Amino acid sequence: MPRVVVVSPYYNRAHLVDETVTAIRDQTYQDFEAYFVDDGSQDGTYHALLKYKSDKIRVSTQRNVGFTRTMISTIACTDSEFIAVQGSGDISYPMRLQSQVRFLEEYPDVVAVGCYREVVSDIASRSYTVRPLVHKDIKVQLFNGNPFSQGEVLMRRSVYERAGGYRPFFVYRQDLDLWLRMTDYGEMAVVPEILYKAWKRKDSVTGDPRKLAVAMSCRDFALYCARERMAGRPDPLDANGPISALMRPRSKDLATSLASEARRRALIGLEDDASYLLKAAFNEKPVISAWFTRVILFVPWLRPLALLANRLMGLLRGWGAAPRADRAA
Repeated sequence: MPRVVVVSPYYNRAHLVDETVTAIRDQTYQDFEAYFVDDGSQDGTYHALLKYKSDKIRVSTQRNVGFTRTMISTIACTDSEFIAVQGSGDISYPMRLQSQVRFLEEYPDVVAVGCYREVVSDIASRSYTVRPLVHKDIKVQLFNGNPFSQGEVLMRRSVYERAGGYRPFFVYRQDLDLWLRMTDYGEMAVVPEILYKAWKRKDSVTGDPRKLAVAMSCRDFALYCARERMAGRPDPLDANGPISALMRPRSKDLATSLASEARRRALIGLEDDASYLLKAAFNEKPVISAWFTRVILFVPWLRPLALLANRLMGLLRGWGAAPRADRAA
């Protein structure tokens, strides 16, 4: 039985197979087995993966069921002490598994561990380094932002199973939902080394306003479920199933986030995207920021003033905040 199982679902990313698979194959830590799963691709991804099939690199294909269900079924068919997620097209540097396994050996109270990572953005044509600062009370921190990108995380199987694992409902933000439940049993942490390279791609969730709206809704629902558990009440999803998403209270935070993203896209000329996200915001709750965004969207001559105001607010927030140690250009 290998000590680490690496799981990496692929969908229509044949051109991103080689670097990802060879980087896993060539890890300095070799007590692992990697599962690369073609999730119903139509671009030759399966054949690209097959080139690397070996005793350590397992390759399979299936009808398209999505990332979350693929992770659930693959993890369920394996048996290892640790589970490593690997983003399709991303790169794990040679010491990734070795450093993360060593960290979890040294800190038994840590249930999952990430690392510093390089991020390359196809959208903004830039790169930067993310050095997450993980607070002692990670659960509270997760309510304000997820310091992990999921693809770089190594977790303890025992805690993954105890927490209930990934949940099929969460087609997006499944990692946030999982971290919020795993941190009932311990801490999460970060290895202070750059061990991973991730891409922000034009075909990602953030590039499609419809997918983004669903992802933002999934995030809000994951937080709602966590708040219910923290209050001593049953988890709504466990108690009532997916219908509980329709029974939750309308969220001012979700409406504000949707309106904010709509405003950002309106200011850079993506009017169709902005209109879709703004409609989603009003459907959730007609907050003030949504009305303000509607004015910007339908009164074009106000956009330069709104863009200037956004930049000034950003500068003011930057002057008033403590220096950030989690990101370097």
